[in-house]
Amino acid sequence: MTPVPRYLLAAVLAALVLNAVLLYRAQGTGYVRQRPLARSGARLAHFVTKKPNAAIYALVRNRELGSLLETMQDMERNFNAHPDTQYPYVFLNDEPFTERFMRHVRAATHARVYFGQVPPEEWAVPASVDMDRARKSWELMQRQHVAYADSQSYRQMCRYQSGLFMNHPLMQPFDYYWRIEPGVSYFCEMLDPDPFRVMRDRQKKYGWVITLRDDPRTLPTLWEQTQAFRAQYPQYALNTSMMPFFQTRRKQYNTCHFWTSAWMPDPDFEIADLRWMRSEAYQAFFRYLDATNGFFYERWGDAPVHSLAVGLFLNESEVHYFEDIGYQHPPFRHCPVAQPGRCACVPEDSLGTEYSGSGQNCLYLWNKLHGELGVDAFERLRVAALET
Repeated sequence: MTPVPRYLLAAVLAALVLNAVLLYRAQGTGYVRQRPLARSGARLAHFVTKKPNAAIYALVRNRELGSLLETMQDMERNFNAHPDTQYPYVFLNDEPFTERFMRHVRAATHARVYFGQVPPEEWAVPASVDMDRARKSWELMQRQHVAYADSQSYRQMCRYQSGLFMNHPLMQPFDYYWRIEPGVSYFCEMLDPDPFRVMRDRQKKYGWVITLRDDPRTLPTLWEQTQAFRAQYPQYALNTSMMPFFQTRRKQYNTCHFWTSAWMPDPDFEIADLRWMRSEAYQAFFRYLDATNGFFYERWGDAPVHSLAVGLFLNESEVHYFEDIGYQHPPFRHCPVAQPGRCACVPEDSLGTEYSGSGQNCLYLWNKLHGELGVDAFERLRVAALET
């Protein structure tokens, strides 16, 4: 038998030593966890693929710096501080950001941060709006105690977020966005799975967590205008499997929409495909609604506009319920079910328990759309109560 040359033995020994050193260093980084082999392998495969072209986005004002930093702290701790995420942030404002604001925000993350201003012509009230008519409508809403009844800036924000923000030059490079709002708290580790990868790998176009009914006094003609668009542009409006989610048995608008409510009109969570929002169909829908001036004569929110676009253009298979993301925007919160040790919250405190049987929570309609009774015991109880 031919003896093994010494240089080969030395090479093998060197390789073993190098492998041991690399393994030791990897374990010392804090990013290698003791997991079952199959899950560790899945997680490795998950991160070695190229990450999605995505950004975390907020339309925010200088005075909201403190609450924004609190939200960013949660995002960084639970998701974006990991070397394999670190998605860039894009912040827009209708006024220039102050140096103080930008300095503190940059210090809150290792990710890239972009600051931009909304073009004044896109923030301005369209010239076609009859402001006397608009103010009379606002006065009526004020007497009815509707939130943001007489706020012009709120209506400008809703219009911009409905169909213009996705075309801002700072947003143009990205395929996906995660919308955050100052003051939102995140309770759960969100690395595994990465929500952006879920959207890309499963070919989803819209993601949500909480769905509620809106205040019908704010959008009395939105459904009518949506149906008019559908009739006038049949080449865009599909007969999708999502539309029943937004309809009563009599084919009227039930005001269900994603991630906002009548009492808390600020949107607080959305992950979406920006390419879909820039599509010819979506933009045609926005332009049609905008031409009616309903954002100013009524108080159409961007959440119901986005949601009805989902109903018009997307099928159920393209919409994702991020049940595993726990967050709170007072007075509502969502805590995932069956996630022990991963979330700093308990499911019993979720919106579902507080609003059981009230009809305000539309999750039961989503579950019925899926042919499910519910994702947890509380939802099953609510469905039973509503169907008796």
